[in-house]
Amino acid sequence: MRRMAVVVVALGIALGTVSLAQEPPAGDEVTRAQFEAWMTDLSNWGRWGDDDQLGALNLITEAKRVEAARLVRTGRVVSMT
Repeated sequence: MRRMAVVVVALGIALGTVSLAQEPPAGDEVTRAQFEAWMTDLSNWGRWGDDDQLGALNLITEAKRVEAARLVRTGRVVSMT
């Protein structure tokens, strides 16, 4: 499940649907309040209805798959596990 969440967030960033416009405080530390704000502001819960099982994967349309396929330069396979 965690792996799926990482893939969905990465996909959202790649597709431009997730914005990390809120900057963390100075340094490398993120405050608990900032983290909780991100969890609320960036949440997609309920975006596609109560019965939805795909979540952000709904954003992968046929056009997006074609667009992604055009980016392929080699046939190299990389394991995500």
